[in-house]
Amino acid sequence: MAVAGTRIKAMNNQNRNLTRGRLEKDLKKADERLESYLRQIDDADAEDPDGGPVVADLQGKIAKLRERRAALDARRSIWRKAVEGSCP
Repeated sequence: MAVAGTRIKAMNNQNRNLTRGRLEKDLKKADERLESYLRQIDDADAEDPDGGPVVADLQGKIAKLRERRAALDARRSIWRKAVEGSCP
């Protein structure tokens, strides 16, 4: 697209374009993954009380997932505030 000789590139990245349905779907998926990781840690603890590298790897994944979940929650609260503010 060109406007007065200036090139403008449209950006519709999946990480930037977040619909309500996709947001809810991503939150649900994050919760399911978190539950799965916690079950895997419990299973690994039952087999080896010291944990080992499997538990350390899963703890890293859980930390990243919790960060992602917090970011999605923040976006949902911003979205809700915007919707509430636009309706009289």
